[in-house]
Amino acid sequence: MGRLLEIDVETSQVEEELDGIEKRYANDGEVMDIIAGTLHKIIDRNLAAETGGPDFGAWRPLAESTLKERHALGYGDRPILKRTGALYKAVSHEGALHTAESGIESGAEGFYGKFHDLGGKLPQRSFVYFLEQDMEGIQDVLGDYYVDAVINEPVLGAV
Repeated sequence: MGRLLEIDVETSQVEEELDGIEKRYANDGEVMDIIAGTLHKIIDRNLAAETGGPDFGAWRPLAESTLKERHALGYGDRPILKRTGALYKAVSHEGALHTAESGIESGAEGFYGKFHDLGGKLPQRSFVYFLEQDMEGIQDVLGDYYVDAVINEPVLGAV
């Protein structure tokens, strides 16, 4: 007659590790804050470049009437979308992009930025766009974060 082999496995440590991983995954706000910071840098870059990215090319120059008005008020020709600084503050300062349950939302109060970005009554001067390397960088941050959540503590850092 064969012997019956009995194996006792203590699972409390494994369960504890899995609970820790679950808690780290549940704290997506941390990684979303990192991504929001990265998006700030991308939008700042786009505004400074004065180009709509590969799909739109260089922004249309300011109208002569706008240039005259800017000069009369003591402003220069550039940056095109920065005179008072309201648009820059609305879309690129800390807090303009913030995390929400569904992801990252814009909290920008300067709605006229949408008119520049999409066009309409104002000439289209797109600045909310992402290059392939931007998306790859964000994917790298996400991958690193979740791999590290499984292996150890999350390693947080900007792209």
